[in-house]
Amino acid sequence: GGAGGRPAARYRQRALFHPHGLGGHLYWWSVSPWHALVFGAMARNIAATAERAAPGDTHADAADRTASATDRAGG
Repeated sequence: GGAGGRPAARYRQRALFHPHGLGGHLYWWSVSPWHALVFGAMARNIAATAERAAPGDTHADAADRTASATDRAGG
């Protein structure tokens, strides 16, 4: 179970890219550090929104909370 007796969930995120040729590999190596930052932040935000969700929340409720949190964070 999860915290406070709530059901637990697992969130997994994976991005796949199959580079072709030297140009594709150079592109991948040049952007992979940024992908780590962006995808890491996205996963943390998704998990934080899910943890704040109350039983019975709709997707719209979660989207409203996420938009409010993003506005507060300046993004």
